[in-house]
Amino acid sequence: MVKKIIKYEDYNGDMREEEFFFNLKESEIQEWALSVNGGMDKLLTKMIQEHDNANLAKMFKELILKSYGEKSIDGKYFRKTDEDGRPLSKNFYETEAYSVLITEIMSSAENAAAFVNALLPKNLREKVEKEITEQNNVVSIEQKA
Repeated sequence: MVKKIIKYEDYNGDMREEEFFFNLKESEIQEWALSVNGGMDKLLTKMIQEHDNANLAKMFKELILKSYGEKSIDGKYFRKTDEDGRPLSKNFYETEAYSVLITEIMSSAENAAAFVNALLPKNLREKVEKEITEQNNVVSIEQKA
C-alpha cells in the first residue's frame, strides 16, 4: 500500500495537503497482467525502450486509478467503490492532487519505479527483487567470462 501526502491548490485557490491511498492486491495485479497480450512486463519494457511516453502515461494513469481507494480506520478494508458501485478514483481524478501525482511519477524513471514497487504486495516485491538480483548475477557472471 502506498500512502501519499499530496500538496495541491484546489479550484477555489486554497492550498490543501491531504493523504491519499493506493493499493493493488496480488489478484488485481494478476488479472491486469493476464489482460495484456504477451504480459505486462514485456509491454512495459517495450514502451520504455521505444520511449513511448504517450502509452506510458496512459498506463500510469490506469495504474493510479486502479489502485486508488480509501482504507478503513481499522485497516481491514480498502474500498475502491462507493455504496452504489461507482469508482472512488473518479473523484480523485478530478482533483489537482491527481495532476500533482501523475506529474511526479512521470518526471523520472526513479519516481515511477518507486511508486510501482511500493504498490506491489510484499510477497510480490520480494519475488521481483529476487529475480532482479538473480538476473544481475547472471549478467555479472557472463561479463566476467
